[in-house]
Amino acid sequence: MRRWVVSLLVVGLLAFGAGTAFAGGSNVYPNGAEAFWMGAAPPPGFYYINYDLWYESHRFNDNSGNEIKAGPVGPFDFDVFANVSRFLYMSKVKILGANWGGHVFVVLQDSDTRTIFGHSRESGFGDLIVDPFILAWHSPNFHVVTGVDIFCPTGDYQAGRVTNLSANVFVYEPIVAFTYMTPLKGLTVSMKNMYDIPEENNDFINPFNGAKGNLEYGQAYHFDYSIDYTFNDNWKAGLGGYYYIQTTNDEFNSVELKHAKGQVFAIGPEVEYLKGRFIVSYSADFEVESRNAPQGVANWLRVTYVF
Repeated sequence: MRRWVVSLLVVGLLAFGAGTAFAGGSNVYPNGAEAFWMGAAPPPGFYYINYDLWYESHRFNDNSGNEIKAGPVGPFDFDVFANVSRFLYMSKVKILGANWGGHVFVVLQDSDTRTIFGHSRESGFGDLIVDPFILAWHSPNFHVVTGVDIFCPTGDYQAGRVTNLSANVFVYEPIVAFTYMTPLKGLTVSMKNMYDIPEENNDFINPFNGAKGNLEYGQAYHFDYSIDYTFNDNWKAGLGGYYYIQTTNDEFNSVELKHAKGQVFAIGPEVEYLKGRFIVSYSADFEVESRNAPQGVANWLRVTYVF
């Protein structure tokens, strides 16, 4: 029972930089949101998880991975703080041999962007995320979770702003996550695969040149990963991170934006502590090889309460 409690299924979070005026997809999911046992859903019951994210970047990279030092995003500073409440319910109902569940995310976010065009800071509620159809399969050593997170454009959006709290579109994110307990006792490998399918933003204004029109965000594949080791009933630690790659070009007024696909890889340490009904974990993800995207560090603190 204890090993199940310390693992919580990941299926989406907040509009991390969503609605920014930069190419590189909709970027609604904050990569690296989860760390340990991300493919193993907990036992039937109700769970509350609180996530705190601090993201800081002082560079924006071009299509070759080099820092842009002049132009609209040079110099560049981007800071995000987000507090996210996740309400997760897993039931005893079986569908195709899997436990059915659902969850809702409520996002509070503060985003601060500085470019040559000035300073933009926005605070408030981000987009609501829902998934009413989570399925979780279990076996002694291998666990799988599937779902489709729906990012709903409920957050604050204003055309022409450098930074918004909403992507202003629905984004559909199919997910397949797994956790594998290796033959080496205590060593676990997890991976969460996601694919973003955004709708078209029909209310877009480029704040750098004032151009108005329809922006179709590119689709993207990305995954979180974790390799961790359980030391005892209370402590585990490991390495984790994420990889993101945009698979289709953004389009503005039906014209493809070439050489602007976002890409980033991140890696860093993670640690988790379990005591009673509380689980606390921390991870730091250091981004490298970013292309058409910011490059920085994401710090995550997660607190779970098991009812």
